[in-house]
Amino acid sequence: MTPGTTQLLGAAATLYGLGGALSVLLQARRMHVRGTSGDVSVRFLAVYVGGFAVWLLYGLGIGDVPVIVVHAVGLLCGTVTLAVALRLRGPSAVAAPSRSAGEDRALARPGQPAPRQPEHRGRPLGSPKIPHLGDALGIIECDSYLVTSLARKARR
Repeated sequence: MTPGTTQLLGAAATLYGLGGALSVLLQARRMHVRGTSGDVSVRFLAVYVGGFAVWLLYGLGIGDVPVIVVHAVGLLCGTVTLAVALRLRGPSAVAAPSRSAGEDRALARPGQPAPRQPEHRGRPLGSPKIPHLGDALGIIECDSYLVTSLARKARR
């Protein structure tokens, strides 16, 4: 490889690394807007930040400026995102009961959408679920809503 090609690849890798390091701020923004960090793994963020710290130390050890810059930015952005996640999961957030949609709208900032409860297939996360009735055939997924509606139909 020619020295010019190597420099071009180094610059591209640095720009790509900075983009990746900054991208975690999108998650911080999403958590802040939604008012919850329940759908984000704090353990993942801690490992992510730890990785940037190790690479930053390595970059400092070898004196490689692009490695130092990329991982210093990554460490800073990851730490900010981790701090937002932990702040939203503080003792009051963990112990707080679920809010209704009306309460969410009341707590929303002016001009901002109300934070939504995380859902899976239209059902709030953590709602009771009955095991699959049709596991053998892989056809029927049966949850408490379906059982309730079938029971009502059977009574008619």
